[in-house]
Amino acid sequence: MRPHALWRQLLRIGLAAGRNSPGGRLRFAALITAAAVVTLVLMSCLAVIATYDGWDRRDVARGVEIARHSDSPVVALYKRAGDSVGTRPHEVVYIEPKSPQASPPPGLPRWPEPGEAFLSPELMRVGEGEGITRRYGRFAGIIDSSGLATPSERLAYVRPAVAGHHGWSKIAKIGSARSTPMGDTLNRVPAGQLLSVIGFTVGGVAIVLLVVAARCGSSSRDRRVHLLTALGGNRWHLALVNLGEACIPVAIGTLLGSVPYLLMSLSDVRIPLIDQVVGSADLRAWAWVTPMVALAGCGLMLFVVVALHLVGIDGGGTRPRVFADRIPRWRLYAGLLGLIAIVTTPYLPKLTSFLAYIAGTTLLWGMLPSAAGAAIRYWGNSAASFGRWAGRADVLIAGRWAHARPGVVVRLVAVMVIGLGVITQAQVWTSRLGDSGQNARALQRELHDSVLVVTPQSITPASMDAFARSLPKNANIFLVNTAKKPTEPSVLRGSCEAMRSLGIACSSDGDHMTGGDARIAILGKFIGFGGEIKFREGNVSGNTQKADQIAVVSPLGTTGLNARVKETANRTFGLAQVKRPYDGWILGADRLVNMADWVKLLTILTLIILALAVAFSSAAEFLVFTTAVAPLAVLTERRRFLLGIAIWNLTIPTVIAVAFGVCVAAWQGSFFISLSKSGMFSWSLLAACAAGALVLAIAIGLIGGTGAIRATARWRPAAD
Repeated sequence: MRPHALWRQLLRIGLAAGRNSPGGRLRFAALITAAAVVTLVLMSCLAVIATYDGWDRRDVARGVEIARHSDSPVVALYKRAGDSVGTRPHEVVYIEPKSPQASPPPGLPRWPEPGEAFLSPELMRVGEGEGITRRYGRFAGIIDSSGLATPSERLAYVRPAVAGHHGWSKIAKIGSARSTPMGDTLNRVPAGQLLSVIGFTVGGVAIVLLVVAARCGSSSRDRRVHLLTALGGNRWHLALVNLGEACIPVAIGTLLGSVPYLLMSLSDVRIPLIDQVVGSADLRAWAWVTPMVALAGCGLMLFVVVALHLVGIDGGGTRPRVFADRIPRWRLYAGLLGLIAIVTTPYLPKLTSFLAYIAGTTLLWGMLPSAAGAAIRYWGNSAASFGRWAGRADVLIAGRWAHARPGVVVRLVAVMVIGLGVITQAQVWTSRLGDSGQNARALQRELHDSVLVVTPQSITPASMDAFARSLPKNANIFLVNTAKKPTEPSVLRGSCEAMRSLGIACSSDGDHMTGGDARIAILGKFIGFGGEIKFREGNVSGNTQKADQIAVVSPLGTTGLNARVKETANRTFGLAQVKRPYDGWILGADRLVNMADWVKLLTILTLIILALAVAFSSAAEFLVFTTAVAPLAVLTERRRFLLGIAIWNLTIPTVIAVAFGVCVAAWQGSFFISLSKSGMFSWSLLAACAAGALVLAIAIGLIGGTGAIRATARWRPAAD
């Protein structure tokens, strides 16, 4: 037969085998799902690259170059400040144009007039309940997407109506790569780090699903490998047959996995949980790469499918070996390498330590099922000896099976063991809010908006009177003279009514306050050095010369006052910063909260992929199990015999593997807590996961046994 005719014939054999072999439909669905998931992961990585590319370009376009010399041309004055809606921070950029020929920052149709503000769409959306369009003055319009790092960035450009600009910077030009990061860029995770996390988490379990799908229906395919090898087939011939069997479902899955990227390139999409928007324009700019990424995903799928069925051909004979027969030793060495990488992370630089921890965790948990399979193989020999000694045929058969085909057990338990690792690691990562952040949350629940500190650019008697008249009746104000030396107390001056609202006796001399009302204690920590402050009775309007801050105090538990005070302060003083005492802690923990949201999202995606893998793996093993025990089942009418084989062959090995997973999860969780010195390990969650895995192990045995009982009635000898 001519070579090209042989190739076509082998491909046709593969296509026919995919349609007619036992479990062919199950494998067809599994390969479609795995190809779609693998392609989707690769497209997600492409979306990250595209988003960061657009982000960098817009960051350069809006970056400002500060004038370094007194004779440098100045296009505008510039000042940046932080603000928040609720507990989520955003950036406010104060600008004052100085050159009529200068173009406004990207995203603005014009320079704002005095007292006007341009806001980003996301800031308007989240700040609607707090009246964000009135907070900084007159609303001038929306910042266009060309001036935002991402569509979900919260940003405001404000031109305050103030006479002086003390502390402002001079801008030589707008559009510089040397600008200080602003907005979302301040807390941006490096692209390489994000890609590594996606690759090691979602990408890692996608590979697990790929392997499970490739080995679905492996018993009949292994027999075909034996036959073709005995007939003189080489690796190339086997590869063609496997390609013919897998090419159609892999192509379908690749096309399905590419659809989400193409749909997201049509309009902006908000990612659930992390509340960030992916810009469609950035994805469209990289759409030309999608065919290459899809081809790479398709090629990876086909390579794995072929490689998993070529690994066992022995050049010295005609009998091939497959993964079901033994546990490759390199897997155990790879797991040991992952363990070493985790243990050595405390001694590595910060970024290297993070990447080593992620890579080590992936290797350890990816290879742990193989280590459990090696232990189960030895257990199978012992179980068979026990069955022979006790006269238990079911234990004897199950033990021999586990000893002879440990790879089958590995595929069955891999998903549950890896799932234990994913859940416990996600829990310890999300618990890393830190003590300061947790204390700030507790303080927030106690104070709410009952203590606010206003820092205006300047205070005059007239502006002070206007500010006081605009506050609600239950709000009292104190002028603050902040101490310049640590040995001096800060002085808060207010009316007798304001002092009595804090439980302080009205006195013109004043007293050093170190305790009492929770509001006094927090004012001391936030304003005074070492928590020491002094209260004095006096007229707030007549003592503005030395004051640099204003404390607004209302009854404990007051809510909704923060937004009103911010709007009032900006209107009366022109430019003012308003903060709650716990804002710095909570806003500082925002990056950890954002990281926790990413961990939750990746964990959910990982568990979904693992659920698909366990479904296909269990279905495939049930198919193999029921077919294998049917000839034995016709020799006896005892149903307990089949259930016994199922329990000893499916449930007990799964329980052993789960025990491995629980031990490693407990060790690594505790190690992570000691390494990061923050967060907590939830033993109750680990116990709940272990209990759930045990229930699933029992269910797998019962389902396998009942399936075998039903299959017995339909079984007929066949030349398969």
